[in-house]
Amino acid sequence: MKKIDARELACPRPVILAKDAVNEQHNEILILVGNEAAKENIIKFASNFNYTATQVQKIDDYYSVKIEKNDCCEIMDHTIKKDTKGKVIFIKSEYLGISDVQLGELLMKGFIYALTKIDNTPEKLIFMNGGVKLCIEGALTLENMKELDKMGVEILVCGTCLDFFKLTDKLAVGSISNMYDIVDALTEDKHVITI
Repeated sequence: MKKIDARELACPRPVILAKDAVNEQHNEILILVGNEAAKENIIKFASNFNYTATQVQKIDDYYSVKIEKNDCCEIMDHTIKKDTKGKVIFIKSEYLGISDVQLGELLMKGFIYALTKIDNTPEKLIFMNGGVKLCIEGALTLENMKELDKMGVEILVCGTCLDFFKLTDKLAVGSISNMYDIVDALTEDKHVITI
């Protein structure tokens, strides 16, 4: 049985570690998580990957979740890359959500990290307004942004926005773009997701 201690890890790390264990074809996986939301995420993840949560326990301030591969069906291969041609994510803020800046920063960091782990990464990421701050030196997202760049995701960063925030010389990943190229990328026959 594969054991994963993800008690101190923020979302989406526990699910990604579980996915890695599934891809390694472990029949039984025991995952320790630090909160109820993470427990529920693991249970939902298991059902999506032809596993069942066979044992769930609350132990002190964490949860122990045992998932087992279902024998009745053949597991789908979730490692196959899907066609990502045409997918564009438009990011207009350094925060995900609007109610709390600290939470929004944490959520955006998790979102960018998750993009490096999914099987269907987008073709392009476009950053405007405060979103350009995710691509500069010292950004919490920089390591994962560089990973996306290595994976072949085209990263377009608004030059006017960088100039407005006086960050042009701090750009660490992606290419400086202009409104024409950004509008062209957003209006091509593509699927655009706005964050």
